[in-house]
Amino acid sequence: DPDLVITDVRMPGIDGIEMIQKVRKKGIKTPFIILSGYSDFTYAKDALSLNVVSYLLKPIEEAELIEELLKIKEDLKEKEAFETSLIDYHQYETTSKIKNYLLNQTDGTDELKQLLSSKLYILIGCVYNPTKISRQKLEKEIPEFEGYDSYRFNHEDTLYFLIEAESPKAFEEYIQKLLNFIETYNDHLTLTISSI
Repeated sequence: DPDLVITDVRMPGIDGIEMIQKVRKKGIKTPFIILSGYSDFTYAKDALSLNVVSYLLKPIEEAELIEELLKIKEDLKEKEAFETSLIDYHQYETTSKIKNYLLNQTDGTDELKQLLSSKLYILIGCVYNPTKISRQKLEKEIPEFEGYDSYRFNHEDTLYFLIEAESPKAFEEYIQKLLNFIETYNDHLTLTISSI
């Protein structure tokens, strides 16, 4: 799944248009730039129907190619940013639903179970003294729960984590990390941990 393919039209074995058709049939949306010494309109028309981002005639001027590459780079950045924001939004939406359920204790047990992909989860509350440590600092420094889904939200003076895992051992390892972490803060942090 390359970020970009630059291809000629006339090549031995398979021409550029045929190659792009095969790639598109597989559902791959990679952007293509076609380089060709042939100004034949049919090639350009076929290229457009395959969503080729650019069709450049040889001999190619370096400045023209650089301009096309910079445009594609910007498009890829925007696409990546959009995909990241979709993932972030989904995470935020799920976290909001979990927070609402837990804080309001609404009767949504089934809905909550649907939001969580694992059968095992725990809720950890890290109660902090806001006069001694800020929430932002705590969020930056607290150990991450790696390899599994976790949902983090703040309420009053507590930073909550709802953590999912496949085995109790994963929770034990993380809790040990947290215990080591809060020792460095003396009496400014307190952990509350639910049963699994």
